[in-house]
Amino acid sequence: MVRGQLTLFGDFRLTLAEPDSDARQSWGPRRLPLLLAYLALHLDRPLDREHVAFRLWPQEPEPAALAHLRQQLHQLRALLLDHGWPAHLLESGSRHVRLHSHPALRIDAWRFQELAEHPEGWDRAVALYAGDLLEPLGELDWILPLRVRFRERVQQMLLALAQDALRRCAPEQARSYTARLLALDPLREDAHRLHMEALTAAGRRVEALQHFQELHRRMAEEWGTQPGPALMALAQALRNGRLHPTPSPRPSGPLGCVSPPTAARLVGRDREWMELERALASARRGQGSALVVAGENGLGRTYLVETWLAHRREALRVLRVTCHPGQPASEAWVDLVAQLQERGRPPEGERPVRHPIRWAARQLLARARHGPVPVALFVQDLHHGDANTWEAWAYLAARCHRIPLVLVTTVAPAALDSPNRRHLRSLRRRGHVRWLPLRALEPEETGTLVRLYLGRTPPPAFVDALHQVSEGHPYFAVAYIQAMTAEDVGAWRLPAMPPSVRQVLVDVWSALPPEARSVLSAALALPQPFEWPELIQATPHMDDGARVAALEQCLRRGVLKATDEGYRVAHNQIAALLRLEQGPG
Repeated sequence: MVRGQLTLFGDFRLTLAEPDSDARQSWGPRRLPLLLAYLALHLDRPLDREHVAFRLWPQEPEPAALAHLRQQLHQLRALLLDHGWPAHLLESGSRHVRLHSHPALRIDAWRFQELAEHPEGWDRAVALYAGDLLEPLGELDWILPLRVRFRERVQQMLLALAQDALRRCAPEQARSYTARLLALDPLREDAHRLHMEALTAAGRRVEALQHFQELHRRMAEEWGTQPGPALMALAQALRNGRLHPTPSPRPSGPLGCVSPPTAARLVGRDREWMELERALASARRGQGSALVVAGENGLGRTYLVETWLAHRREALRVLRVTCHPGQPASEAWVDLVAQLQERGRPPEGERPVRHPIRWAARQLLARARHGPVPVALFVQDLHHGDANTWEAWAYLAARCHRIPLVLVTTVAPAALDSPNRRHLRSLRRRGHVRWLPLRALEPEETGTLVRLYLGRTPPPAFVDALHQVSEGHPYFAVAYIQAMTAEDVGAWRLPAMPPSVRQVLVDVWSALPPEARSVLSAALALPQPFEWPELIQATPHMDDGARVAALEQCLRRGVLKATDEGYRVAHNQIAALLRLEQGPG
C-alpha cells in the first residue's frame, strides 16, 4: 500500500512514497485541488455538497460552484486511484462528500491536535508547526478562523514549554522556544521577558540587555511608545548586575505599554489596540494605514474604535462617516471637507454635482497631507455603504499610505455582498488593507469583564452561565452585567433578558423581510446546526428562489451563521427572544 503525507502547515503538499521503496512523488498547491485541503480538515465527517460548494466558491452562483465541486471531486478521485489508494477513501454521494481517514495517510494538522492534547506531546506538536495553516492559499474566509486557532494554540504551547525549560534550568532550550514565539508574534511582552530571562540564565546578560535596547528602539521609532513596567524592571535589574532577578508577574497578552485603558473595559482586544497604535505611530511619520475591524454583531467593533479615538483625541483629527442600510452617504462625505476646511459647507460651484463623494475623497487626501496632526477617518458599518461610498473608501485605502491618514472601518463580514467581498479581498491581497478580525471572548475574559464592572470576583458557575448566554459577545455580556447592578449582585443570578438587548433584537427582527422571518422561525425549530435539505422540509410553503433569497438575507443580517457543520441561529439571545415572543410575525 502506498504511504502518504499531507502537509497543511506552512505549505500545502501531498507526498506519496511507493511501498518498499524510497521513491517519492510530491504535488504542491498548484496541482492539488482546493477540495482536498477542506476535506482533510474535516476528516471522517460527511459534509453537505451544497454547503461545501458555498464555502469553497462563495463568490460563484450556485450552479457554477457545484460544477467546480464536481470537477475537483473527479480530479481528486483520479489522483488517489492512480496511486493505489482504495476507492472508498473518498466518499461522494448525491448529498454528501467525505474523506475517510486511513492508517497510511498522515495529516500533520490532525497529528498536531493529537499531540497538543497532552503536555508530554507539546514539544513534538510545535515541531510539526512549520508555518501558518495553508499559507499558499491566502486569506480565504473558511481558512482564517482555523489558521488563527492553530496559531494561538502553538503560541500557548511555546510559552508553556519555555517556562518549563527555565524551571528545569535549560536556558538554551527555553531560548529556542521564545525565539520561535517572537517570530510568530513580535508584540508579546511575556515572550520578550522570557527570552531575556533565558539569555540571562545562560550567562548572556549583555545579549539580554541588547535585546531590550533593540526592542526599546523599535517601539520608539515604529510605535511611538516604550516597553511596559515589567520589562523596564527586568532591564534595570540586569543593569544593576542581578543575574537572576525576582520575576515580576508576567502579563498574558502582548505589550502592556499600549494596552487599552482599564476604564475602557476592552477585554480581549489588546492585539487590535496595538494595531491601531501602530497605525497612529506610522501616520505621525507621514505613512497612513487602512484598517478593517471585522466581526459579527455584538463583538464590539464600534466600541473598540470609538474608545481608541477618544483615548487618542489629542493626537488625531477625527472625521466620521456612518453608513445606514439603503441610505446614500453623499452629504456625509461632503461634510468631511467642510470639517477639514474649518468653515461652512463648500459652495455648490466648488464641487461637482454628479460625483460629490469622489470629489470629497480627493479633497480629503489633499487636505490631510499638510495638517498639523494626522487625520483619522472612521467609516462605520461599511457593509451598509452604497456603491459610491465603497468607491471612495477603496480610493482612500489604496492611497492613504503616502499621507498621515488613518482610515479605520468596521465591517460585518456576513453582511457583505459578493462584489464587495471580492473588492475587499483584492485590496487585502495587494497589501492596501490590514484585516483585524474580532473573536468571541474566552470564559476567563468574560469573568474579567464581570470583575471590572462589579468590582468583585464572580463564582465560576456564574461566569460559565454568563459566557453561555452571551456566547463570548461583549455586548450581551455587559448588558447582563449592567442589569445585575439593579438587582442583588451578591446572589450571582443571571437576570432576565435586559430591555436594551430585547430592543436591539426586536429592531433586528422588524427589519427582516417577511420571507427571512419565516426562514429564521423555521431554523429555530430545527436541531442546531442544520443543513439545507432540513430547511427545505421546514419551509414547504416557499419555493427555492424565495428560500435562497431569505437565507441570504438572514446571513447578511447576522441572525443566521454558516459553519462547517451547516447553518445555525447566530446568537442564543435571538433564539431566546423568538421563544419569548412565541414566534412573532
